[in-house]
Amino acid sequence: MMADELRAAREQMRLEPDAMAAQIGVTPHVYAAFEAGTLAIPVKHARIAAHFAALAGQREALEASGLPECQWWVTWSEGVPPWGSPKLDGHIASGRAHFGTCVTCQARASYVSEHCPPLPEFPAPWTHRVVGRIADWFRRRRSPRHRR
Repeated sequence: MMADELRAAREQMRLEPDAMAAQIGVTPHVYAAFEAGTLAIPVKHARIAAHFAALAGQREALEASGLPECQWWVTWSEGVPPWGSPKLDGHIASGRAHFGTCVTCQARASYVSEHCPPLPEFPAPWTHRVVGRIADWFRRRRSPRHRR
């Protein structure tokens, strides 16, 4: 990612430079150097910016679609417990349960999958990626089509 692409991502996200710095996990001074082109943007930070810019693109597409917003989901999204909180797992489970039954949420997800490119993978430590792939493998093995 080049400096102008990073600036475009920040503008798409409607963030000020200091807020974008916090979003990608750098200090405002370092972020300013990224945007000025005086410091190379590490791949990790470029991937974080690309991921969040793509999310902003999805939000813009949904706003333009005219599809109604799910008020339950808006309230749920605003109340996410901090990372590591004992309440986080329950919060995520309630969101999944709601999504599984909400026609509005499903229509919005369908619209995004039909009209937006897939999200770039959010960068994670290699250990998280390996564990995720192993978990996916186990889920596939346990699915009914793999049972004999």
